[in-house]
Amino acid sequence: MITFVYGTQNEAKLQYMEQVVSSLGIKIVRPCSNIPEPLESGSTPLENARIKAVAYYEALKVPVFSCDSALYIEGLSDEEQPGVHVHIVNGRYLNDEEMIEYYSAIATKLGGMAVARYVNGICLVISEDEIYEYSDQSISGTPFGITNIPHIKRVAGFPLDCLSVHLENNRYFYDTKPLEYSTNLTLGFQQFFKRVLIQKYVVLREYTPTDGADVLRVFYDSVHSVASSDYTKEQLDAWAPDNLGIDYFNSRIQLNNYVVVALYEGAVVGFGASDDKGYFDLLYVHSQYQRIGVASLIADKIEELLFEGGFSEISVDASITARGFFERRGYLLVAEQHVSLRGQTLTNFSMKKTF
Repeated sequence: MITFVYGTQNEAKLQYMEQVVSSLGIKIVRPCSNIPEPLESGSTPLENARIKAVAYYEALKVPVFSCDSALYIEGLSDEEQPGVHVHIVNGRYLNDEEMIEYYSAIATKLGGMAVARYVNGICLVISEDEIYEYSDQSISGTPFGITNIPHIKRVAGFPLDCLSVHLENNRYFYDTKPLEYSTNLTLGFQQFFKRVLIQKYVVLREYTPTDGADVLRVFYDSVHSVASSDYTKEQLDAWAPDNLGIDYFNSRIQLNNYVVVALYEGAVVGFGASDDKGYFDLLYVHSQYQRIGVASLIADKIEELLFEGGFSEISVDASITARGFFERRGYLLVAEQHVSLRGQTLTNFSMKKTF
């Protein structure tokens, strides 16, 4: 299990992040209570997250991450915006009850309901030379309402939650299931940590026949999970039938000259292959490891091997699902194709990339 210190003294934030990373094999450790909170002098959430993470790292010399938020409320002038100083008013740090009173008054000023949103930043310091940062919509909240009538429930460390309501139905956050309003934010933070883990801990190596069962599992899962929104069940079954044998799949893969597998904690999570004619034949990643850089790592390696092999052009037949991925890597569309396979017709796209 990988261990990170969460650079904060806020117990509620610690408990929330423990839930976020529990499924990722990450253990959250609380910092020593005698380490003072650093002065948050940044003008953005990411700057403050970096200040805190670096300060805790310098004190502890172990991997540390920290987060910070900025709050923006529609209808307030730039000078009135809380921004990164959500807890500070006129130079004074407000406690939870004072914050509830202050933001209730803002809601009253704006007609009883204010429309607000959070912007978040996160910084992870592994070492002085290895720092990961992120601030994007995926870890920032969707617009929500701040009402002037507080909910009776209180959670220490999250005072504004008792004022927060869904804009579409005016229901308090506390009166809905937690995942109804936190799923997107949770997934965003998980994606950040997954990207770090992939970049730092994924290993690429050559394929061996003993990988057959694992690679077949990744292939079947990727087709039936990832491509399910672009193809019918009948097409998916033709593409990846459930009776496809390991021996057959092994022989299919070994028609290629370059075959690599991606391993995370010893398990195969993706693979790619190309032949000796500059054709990018296979690229599949397990559904649990999508959109976090695994496919890019594999594609980088395949393209590197082809470039070293003297090829100046790579061709690929990309599925509907994979077309955007290859376009972002510089592949150009040659033609739309309709391929017959086991009684079904599947659409893909002939594409090429020139070095």
